[in-house]
Amino acid sequence: MSVQDSQNRLGMDNAGSVWIHDNFIYGNNHPTSENNPIAGHGAGYGVEVVHGGYALIERNTFDDNRHHVTAGFQPGTGYLFYRNLILTLGGTNSSSPGRTSTHVIDVHGRDCIASQCGPAGEFFDIAYNTVLYKRDYAIKLRGTPSNGMDVYRNVFALSNAPSAIHENEVGLAQAGNKFRFNFATAQRTGCDFDRDGRGDNFLATGETWWYFSSSTQRWVYLNQSMKTVGQVTLGDSNGDGRCDVSADGQVFLTPSPTTETPAHSRQSAPDVRNLSYQAASARLTAAGLTPNVASVEDPGCAFENGQVMDQDPPAGPVAALRGGVVTLFAALPLPKLRGQHNRAEASPGLHITRAGPGSRAQLAAIAGPARVDGVLQRGAVEHSLGLDAHDLWRRRERLPMTVQVRLLACRSTGCL
Repeated sequence: MSVQDSQNRLGMDNAGSVWIHDNFIYGNNHPTSENNPIAGHGAGYGVEVVHGGYALIERNTFDDNRHHVTAGFQPGTGYLFYRNLILTLGGTNSSSPGRTSTHVIDVHGRDCIASQCGPAGEFFDIAYNTVLYKRDYAIKLRGTPSNGMDVYRNVFALSNAPSAIHENEVGLAQAGNKFRFNFATAQRTGCDFDRDGRGDNFLATGETWWYFSSSTQRWVYLNQSMKTVGQVTLGDSNGDGRCDVSADGQVFLTPSPTTETPAHSRQSAPDVRNLSYQAASARLTAAGLTPNVASVEDPGCAFENGQVMDQDPPAGPVAALRGGVVTLFAALPLPKLRGQHNRAEASPGLHITRAGPGSRAQLAAIAGPARVDGVLQRGAVEHSLGLDAHDLWRRRERLPMTVQVRLLACRSTGCL
């Protein structure tokens, strides 16, 4: 499948307009052949998003594609890749010695040999997927997207993050991923999910539930849940002939394939940046989303205490499509330097020789010249302090000296 949009009709805000879901996408291989120019470049894409295209790709099973999903470097290009199951085959890159396999979740860069650097599209969100592939990286970001790549709460058979996730430049953020997934022990057999009179395998990955249909011979998505196979009960709860899953007293009925509500009809997340985290949380809750507040330092003292500096996922439909949780990054206050002779944590070996009681500040880093000026930030007021810099290493010598720095003192209530 190839998604292209040369007229800029698609973007992050309406990525669900192209909804690729509940498929079994397999057998697309076109390995590179460095020694055979007639064969052309490597392709073999399950889903390709290029030239400004965007797509929501979820609840699919992928197997035996060179890249299960790839994106071009062009501006405005991106994909949302959620709740997919990636099996063990694929990644065949070349028959040349030493280059037999490649990664399966891909974003091209614009520059360098083999598109390995430079601008790389706009935004890529990869969450709640289970990746059994182990022949190479699962994910590779070859360049730098204008709005980044998030890799969040995925499950990998590979042993750790460096073996599973790779970026050539910058822009990739990762959190909550799990590794060393054991496919064999995550299954249970015997319950009939597809109503064909035969038992099917049930799979609980720690992020999603699946069953292997004995009639269609493929894995089918059931639900998003962190409950594992030992924490659920299987059985036909409503008498429709389909096996259902129960966990913590709640029954999750197996749906008919024809009774789905389009995921892209869900409400978008509002832009809550610069609000207090309390006000931001209330707005997200009113939109049917779940706020999660994370505290981060504000070294420039540019925000009030508790003011939302950023949100992840960004405003728009991504949060609802990903699962409804929005993390709010709220500003923390700066440390207070009290009285005289307080050691500056950011500058070991320095001590304050003159400071007013209750000064609120963060010390500029000291290195090199005797005169160092910090850069004033919004919401700060400048003070000048004399500092004795003892035991300061410079050119491998101990040189006692006196330096002048600018102390950033906040007027706002965000600094304590």
